[in-house]
Amino acid sequence: MDVTEALEFVKTRDDVEAVIERIGYHTTQVILVAGNGEWLRFVVSSPEIAQRIATGLKVEAHEGWPDSLRQKVSSYRRDPSDWAEAPYPERFRETSV
Repeated sequence: MDVTEALEFVKTRDDVEAVIERIGYHTTQVILVAGNGEWLRFVVSSPEIAQRIATGLKVEAHEGWPDSLRQKVSSYRRDPSDWAEAPYPERFRETSV
């Protein structure tokens, strides 16, 4: 996980919250969701580490998706220039985690 990218995301966006969900026996994903629905995803080794990260970033953490965050993410529309740079940002950006 690139802590710098997570810190930058939290510092430069309003109303960031975290969604924590297990995605495998040994992995957990943390999805930071900004107030406008923009998100940043990364994977860690346990729910406890995910919770510590959220606490360290000083964002509210949810286990699973509250309806309010699900709606924000679903309504978010990326800028067309961002699509040209990376269709799936969590996979192709140089700064992806």
